[in-house]
Amino acid sequence: MTESLPSPTILIVDDIEANLIALCAVLRQDDLTILQARSGRDALESLLVHDVALALIDLQMPDMDGFELAELMRGVERTRRVPIIFITASAQDVERRFRGYETGAVDFLYKPIEAEILRSKTQVFVDLYRHRQEIICQRDELHRLLEEKSQLLEARNRAEASRRESDERVRLAMTAGAMGSWDMNLATDTVTSDAKEFELLGLSPIEDNPSMTRWYQMVHPDDAAALRLAVQRAIQSGGGLDHEFRVVRPDGSVRWLMRKGAVLHEETGQPARMIGVSFDVTDRKRLEERLRQWNHELECEVSARTQQLGRSQQRLRALAKELTITEQRERKRLANELHDHLAQMLALGRWRLSQIKNIRGPELPPADLIQGLEEVLEESLRYTRTLVTDLSPPVLHNLGLPQALKWLGEYMKRHDVRVTVTIPDSLSHQLPEDQAVLLFQSARELLMNAWKHAGTSEADVTLAERNGELCLTVQDRGKGFDTTAESSGEPHTGPSSKFGLFSIRERMKALGGEFRLESAPGQGTTATLMLPVAGQDAAEVSSPRTEPVEAVAENLEEVAGATDSIRVLLVDDHAMMRHGLRTILENYPDVEVVGEAGNGEEAVSAVDVLQPSVVVMDINMPKLNGIEATARITSRHPCVRVIGLSVNAEEENIRAMTRAGAATLLTKEAAVDQLYQAVKGVIPAQG
Repeated sequence: MTESLPSPTILIVDDIEANLIALCAVLRQDDLTILQARSGRDALESLLVHDVALALIDLQMPDMDGFELAELMRGVERTRRVPIIFITASAQDVERRFRGYETGAVDFLYKPIEAEILRSKTQVFVDLYRHRQEIICQRDELHRLLEEKSQLLEARNRAEASRRESDERVRLAMTAGAMGSWDMNLATDTVTSDAKEFELLGLSPIEDNPSMTRWYQMVHPDDAAALRLAVQRAIQSGGGLDHEFRVVRPDGSVRWLMRKGAVLHEETGQPARMIGVSFDVTDRKRLEERLRQWNHELECEVSARTQQLGRSQQRLRALAKELTITEQRERKRLANELHDHLAQMLALGRWRLSQIKNIRGPELPPADLIQGLEEVLEESLRYTRTLVTDLSPPVLHNLGLPQALKWLGEYMKRHDVRVTVTIPDSLSHQLPEDQAVLLFQSARELLMNAWKHAGTSEADVTLAERNGELCLTVQDRGKGFDTTAESSGEPHTGPSSKFGLFSIRERMKALGGEFRLESAPGQGTTATLMLPVAGQDAAEVSSPRTEPVEAVAENLEEVAGATDSIRVLLVDDHAMMRHGLRTILENYPDVEVVGEAGNGEEAVSAVDVLQPSVVVMDINMPKLNGIEATARITSRHPCVRVIGLSVNAEEENIRAMTRAGAATLLTKEAAVDQLYQAVKGVIPAQG
């Protein structure tokens, strides 16, 4: 330990360089470090940095003598215990000696100094310093050893506490997990078990521990061989046991156990024991069995759904093919219709017009040419109305589903099918346009199917509300068909139409509805479409401004009294039609066209601002159709008269405009001759 200690250091303080050299020469040793200082200040600076075993201080020094330096050293904790030997050249003086001892000196040396005495005394203090350093090192080493011992004891205590906690956790875990422990002695062929292991095996704890033979006898016969093999493999390989098996308890009940174990070996390497735990996994096994059954059922269901999706895919492909073919047929039909009829009529009209234009001179064109041209144009308009009605009946968009179904019943007469339409007057729900279009198209499709395939000339259409659902029923008394072919996606002798039964069913599902089909050979067909309806009735057309009506009426009377002309507002979504109507009316001096509107909403606003006497209103317009606009205008302005215009002036449109408050309804082709008279005819009613 002393070899590792630093070499001792002594400090020599003298203001004379020769004395320093002489003292260093006398005291020089290999294992001794000598510091030199020429003054008390230099000595203090060295003492602040170095630990010294002895200080040799000359008494006679300028600025700070030896006594002063010693007093300063005793005043600092770092240097107060450093031994001091004063060196002086003066005569021995008892008073000076006492003063030196008072300042902390341990000895006095008088010059001339004997070398042996100096070395001897110096060696004493150097040895004392070394002994003190050794004691300090031993003390530190003892403290370190004590600290290490304390740490080891603390670590052992922690380990012991951790072991106890671990044992307690294992005990709690085994209790919570309903685990039993066992210890199999491979040499004595015995098994030691705890109380829980006895309970798992269905044995009483007071019984003796069973032998391995008895242990295997309790295993289910179907699992005994596999368990023996698993135990043998674990013993031979030195690995672990992890096996599930069934046990037959003495009461005859069967339970599933999971057994986990490890093999312990002797010092010679021979397997001596196998220890482990057991726990009941019967509930898990039953759940696994149920999961297997559910998986099997799910696989069956997935297989059935896959087959169903396959059939749906085939039906979708067939429907897509059918739609493509139908579209091409419809395009071809429209092209033929337009070419064979409308184009020919327009060509004939152009020829008649050319004949009229070729007449020279002041003579008027022959009446037969003009009449022929009118007949051509009238036939073209009639055919156009028929074509538009076939493609998209205006009555559906203008009057709603009930009136459209009644129109459909009349329409089917051209196919020699008599349709009885039954709609209760109490039906008040107004469907959104997409739902109304679907129900109408489906009804038309089903009626066309009955005409083409059912072999009957009679059908019934019923629209009713039942249990919060709007029910549309289409029934025929024809030959019927096998619905199992339709539900399976296989083709049948029934309809193959633009929408098809599959399309109707899928679109009803998309709207939250249902499509039911009942049919059998020789018993006719009944198709029912059910669609949930909104919780509130359709709002009736009412005036949002009831109070200003009388004031507006008074203003209209004032305007009518201030001028003799009839103020007319033209409403049509086609600018060319509005221009034609303006041209017709402006030829009459008593008619003033005060404005135009392109849709029903603009018309309602224009009436509030322009205050016309008469409104010429087109029926079929975007945003707000003419029927609804007429109802709003006549409700807010009772003195305003409305004259309806339509390409199709059928009875349904006439009744609808009349209910909305219109005075009359004219066809657009008749407006040339009848509009002015109609305007004049409604004015006297104001007075």
